[in-house]
Amino acid sequence: MGHVRALDGFRGLAVLLVMWSHFIAVSPAVDHSTVIGRLLKSGYYGVDMFFVLSGFLITGILLDAKGGKGYFKVFIMRRVLRIFPLYYAVLALVYGGAWLFAHDTFHLYASGPDSHLWFWLYASNWGMVAKGWGTPEGEWLITPDGTSLGHFWSLAVEEQFYLFWPWIVAWLDRRKLAWLCGSFLVLAPVMASFLSDFAGNSLSGYVSTLGRLNTLGCGALLAIAARSPEWWARLTRPSGWVFGVCGAILLVVLGRDANFSVWKIDALSVLVPLCFGFGLVYALSPRGGAWSTFLSSGPMRFFGKYSYGLYVYHHLLRPIWSAWLWKAWILPTLGSGAVGVAAYVLAAGAASVALALASWTLLENPCLRLKRLFTYTGNRNHPA
Repeated sequence: MGHVRALDGFRGLAVLLVMWSHFIAVSPAVDHSTVIGRLLKSGYYGVDMFFVLSGFLITGILLDAKGGKGYFKVFIMRRVLRIFPLYYAVLALVYGGAWLFAHDTFHLYASGPDSHLWFWLYASNWGMVAKGWGTPEGEWLITPDGTSLGHFWSLAVEEQFYLFWPWIVAWLDRRKLAWLCGSFLVLAPVMASFLSDFAGNSLSGYVSTLGRLNTLGCGALLAIAARSPEWWARLTRPSGWVFGVCGAILLVVLGRDANFSVWKIDALSVLVPLCFGFGLVYALSPRGGAWSTFLSSGPMRFFGKYSYGLYVYHHLLRPIWSAWLWKAWILPTLGSGAVGVAAYVLAAGAASVALALASWTLLENPCLRLKRLFTYTGNRNHPA
C-alpha cells in the first residue's frame, strides 16, 4: 500500500483529539460532572487511534517486506530515523537543562522511582507501573520543572511494539498471525485488568504495553485483511454502518460514564478498537464518502504530517502554556469560561504548531532524508 492521504488525516484527527483533551483540562469549568464535560474530555482516545493506525501501517510494511533482504535492519533503521532524533533531542534538552540550571534538584531524576533512565530506555510506561505499585491512584513520573513528559508512555508502548513485532511477523504465517492478532482483542483487556489488580490501580493497566495490544492488534489484523481482496471486500461493505453504530455507542458510554465489564473485559476495550478499526477501513473504502473526504482534506493532512512534533511539544510544555498563556494572560482578561478556554486552546495550539514546524524543518525532515540509505527489497513506497 502506497501513501494514502486519508491515513494522514486519520493521524491528524488523532493528534487533534489528544491536544484538545489536554488543553481544555486547564479550566475547572470542564469536568466530569456533566455529559458534555465528559465528552469534551474524552479526546485522549486519540491515542487509541494512533495505536490502531500504527498496527495497520507497521504490520503492512513488515508483511510486504517479509523474506526480503535486510528485513530487520531496514525496518529498525527507518524507525530509528523517524522516532529517535526528536525523542532524544527533547530528553537531552529537558535533562541537560535541569542539570545545568537546577543542579541542586537534579538528584530527584538521577535515580530512584523518577529516574530519567526510564525515558532514555523507552520504558517510562513500566516506570509508572513500578512507581505506582500498591498505590490506589497510580503514579506519574516526575520530570524537571516547566516540562511534562507524562505522554511519553505512549511512545514507549510504540517503541516496544517495534522491537518485538517484526520477529513475530517473520516467524508466523499470515493465518497464524491473524489468529494471534484476533486473540489480542480479548487477551489485552484481560491482561491489563490483572495487572491493574496486582498493582492496585487502573493506571498501571492503562499505560502497559500488554493493555494496548487490543488496538495494535486490531490494526495489524486489518493490515492482514487488506492483503486479501476477498477479506478486505467483506470488511469494507459493512464498514460504514459498523463504524457509525460503534461510534454512537461509544459516545453514549463515554457521555453517561456507563462503562461496564463482563469478567475482565470492559465495554470500552471492545468498542474502541472496533470503532477506530472500522473507521480506518471506511476511510479507505470506495464508500468512504464524506468521512474519507474529510480525512483527505488539506487541513487534516497538515496536522497528520506534523503529528509527531505536535504530540511531543503540546504536552511537553504544558506547564509553560498554563503559566504564561492561561494564568498570566487569558484567565485575567477572558475568564475561565468557554471564551477563555477557546482562546487558550487556539493560543497553545498555535504555539505547538510553530514548534512542530520548526522541529520538522530543522531536525525531523533532514533525518528522514537518510531513509533513502535503507530501502526494502521490492519497496512499495512505504510511508514509514
